[in-house]
Amino acid sequence: RFHGGRHELLKKKLALTLVGNQNPATFSRDPYLRLEEVYRRSGNETTARYIYRRGREDLRKNAMRTGSNIQWSRSRTLSDWLWRNVTGYGVDLWRLLLIAAAVILFGTLLFWIWPGDVLDPVKPSVVHGAGGDGSPNLALYNLDLFLPLVNLHLDNKWVPDGLLLQIYADIHTLIGWLIVPLLVASLAGIMRR
Repeated sequence: RFHGGRHELLKKKLALTLVGNQNPATFSRDPYLRLEEVYRRSGNETTARYIYRRGREDLRKNAMRTGSNIQWSRSRTLSDWLWRNVTGYGVDLWRLLLIAAAVILFGTLLFWIWPGDVLDPVKPSVVHGAGGDGSPNLALYNLDLFLPLVNLHLDNKWVPDGLLLQIYADIHTLIGWLIVPLLVASLAGIMRR
């Protein structure tokens, strides 16, 4: 049980001091996990997420320190760096949303400024779309490429015209297959462990 008084900021500061003053040679993330659970059970989800992230960051710092009881391989260091910077250890969803919005916006702008026809119908006799000239809405087309489980049926009816646009569309789809499941896992709380 932890009690730091009635003042919330002082309580949080004392809690972080308590878990942060560990011997680097015997560092453990366990005090952070226990403190996170205390805040979660009390209904303070924001502070619980903060404690969780702080514990992960301190674990990372300790793994980089020489003489620590925690030694990470290069692949573990790289994967931890990716989780930290891309998802904020599963706590910062805004990063994933920002990446998704940037990729969709970039794709829409690329298809919009590309000279000439950017999309060809799969079946030339069937040309239905939202554009005045029969072409689909480029933002919806990029959204359809990006979302892996949602099918707006635009990518079934239209294909990019030219090799470079086809390669970009494949990369765009691949990024969607990576970002959207991470976003769903973060929302479900799966990534936090």
